[in-house]
Amino acid sequence: MTRNTERAVRLIQIQHLVSRNPLGLTTKELARLCDVGIRTIQRDLLTLQSELYIPIVKKKYDRYGLPEGYFLPPVSLSLYEAVGLFLAARLVMRQTDERNTHIESALSRLCSILPLPVAEHLKHGIRYLGRKVPNPDYLRGCPKTRVQG
Repeated sequence: MTRNTERAVRLIQIQHLVSRNPLGLTTKELARLCDVGIRTIQRDLLTLQSELYIPIVKKKYDRYGLPEGYFLPPVSLSLYEAVGLFLAARLVMRQTDERNTHIESALSRLCSILPLPVAEHLKHGIRYLGRKVPNPDYLRGCPKTRVQG
């Protein structure tokens, strides 16, 4: 792997690591996880902020992370993975008693990438979920982080 490729992979890895750790990570922790020096991590964090416009912020105790509410990075799915999510969604729709607007939104996005016959089944399920009575207390503890897409 070339140096540029290694760096690109590491930048993606750092973005993934800080997005998966809401409390943030120190440069020492990031360096250990990426198997590079602390100074390299500092340069990479600066690159992510200034050149790639990823809003990595310094949090408490010198930890770096993403601001609350920042969109999660996009995910690419194979058709089989998307259909797997469709099947999981069908299970959720059958088992839930409460309306969850987050699930409705995620399923609507999933509909947009699925083949038409599968998407039609999912749209039917979304309409079914939409008929349930909302319960404001049900989602009270959910974080406000959203998925980009």
